[in-house]
Amino acid sequence: GVQSQSAGCASLASKMLPTIASKANAALVARSLVGSLGGGIRSLVNDSSQEQQQIDPDSPRPPNAQDFVKVRIEPGEWDDGRTDPTYRPPWKKNRARIVSAEDYANRPKAGFSNQFASPHDAMLLMCWLGKEDREAIYQLYLDMMESMAKSDRGVTSHEYVMRVVAQKFGISTKRAAAVVQLQHNEDRIRKEKPEQKIYYEVQEHVDAMAQNYIKDLYEFYGEDPPKGFVEDPMGTDGTGDPDRLVRGSTSANDLYDVDALMRQKLIREKAEAQLSIDGHVYVEDVDDAERDVKLDGNAKKLMEAAKNAVWEDDSSDAALATDGAENGEASAKNKKCPRRDDQAPLPNNGLGIAGVWAGKDVDGRRPRWKFAAKIIDTTKDAKKIKRNRKLKKTYDKGVDNTLIEHDGTVRPATVKEAYCVSWKPVRNEKEFMFKDVKQAWLDRTLRGKTDAWGRVERDIEKENVAEEQAKGGEEMEGEEDVTQEMEGEDRKTGGSENEGGEENSEK
Repeated sequence: GVQSQSAGCASLASKMLPTIASKANAALVARSLVGSLGGGIRSLVNDSSQEQQQIDPDSPRPPNAQDFVKVRIEPGEWDDGRTDPTYRPPWKKNRARIVSAEDYANRPKAGFSNQFASPHDAMLLMCWLGKEDREAIYQLYLDMMESMAKSDRGVTSHEYVMRVVAQKFGISTKRAAAVVQLQHNEDRIRKEKPEQKIYYEVQEHVDAMAQNYIKDLYEFYGEDPPKGFVEDPMGTDGTGDPDRLVRGSTSANDLYDVDALMRQKLIREKAEAQLSIDGHVYVEDVDDAERDVKLDGNAKKLMEAAKNAVWEDDSSDAALATDGAENGEASAKNKKCPRRDDQAPLPNNGLGIAGVWAGKDVDGRRPRWKFAAKIIDTTKDAKKIKRNRKLKKTYDKGVDNTLIEHDGTVRPATVKEAYCVSWKPVRNEKEFMFKDVKQAWLDRTLRGKTDAWGRVERDIEKENVAEEQAKGGEEMEGEEDVTQEMEGEDRKTGGSENEGGEENSEK
């Protein structure tokens, strides 16, 4: 690589001889240029080779600490905030042909036509995700989850599976999650609500019409349609990607090989994206209802004080008392004493409440509310808070030190409960998209609900019987409507005849 770059610099220097030094020796100038640029190019090549050695892109096993990661994720396109290098899949030129994002962003804003000449110039991709692709995406998800569950530790991760599925089919992670979630919902309808009709023929008609429309559009403009479903690249929204817009020009010295520097920059960016992907920690599938939030010393003391608290009564025996034992445990007199009925009366004079809650609780009460509280130590770093008021906001973030009081018991809040309070953190969009299918997987693996997750095939015989019954019911309703209309018409005609007879008799 260094030899080819040096040869290119030498040829470039020989072409620049008339403008640099017309009277100098061409060989001397060429050697001087190669000597000055060779070190810089050699250092760039060495740096990139060192990065590649650290990342090792040709390794079959990804350098990830989590043992369930078996497939290495390729970097795609960054999002606007440059937080996710797999926001969009890498662009494949052999699947679709459109104008580049740079040319689209720097196109003339004024012209003689009010529309683009073709989908290529408009950076427009018309494609459709058909039934076969959706079924294949869902089947790959099911197979990967089953294989991960049968591994040594049995640890699974929906986030990792969605990334692998998205890379396999060249789609975004969000689209893969949406397809899996919708397919799961359809299976649950077939399993739990077999009487509900699913209009498969309507979806087949929509798929066929969309494919025909795309075919006719590209035939009209004389272009080839995309090969399968292709995600829109970055820079197609609105007027284009503002980061790719060239607002001016900069003169560059002819001594620098701009193409080589651009290639090195792309290599560094790809290495940075690959390093970010390899170091990513995937969210493992755990039950949030079984995990408690973290508590500090103050929150634990408050929880212990609530356990030892009593409900004071008028009687002297129920007053607060402490035992002289060294262990500091509460004595028998310090246990919770129930209040009198006149102080805390039960509904319906202790006989319980009627309706849906009748007989569902021992004391006749309806289910108690859960009260949540976040414990904040305002005296911590008081001096820093006085100097910088922004520090006050930092203590309110997160769900740590969240306590739940339910039916007289104070305990740490679970992660699931903590995500229902007002101080909950910003939710993960990807985790939220496949929340239901992930919960169904946890119900199957942890709670033994075998019917909560998995594929449910169509029962054609039951569907035909249900359709026949529906048609028979519609025919019966139609006949009843006709008979009612005929009876109404007969009544009208009979009434008009009677009125005519009365008029003749009066005459």
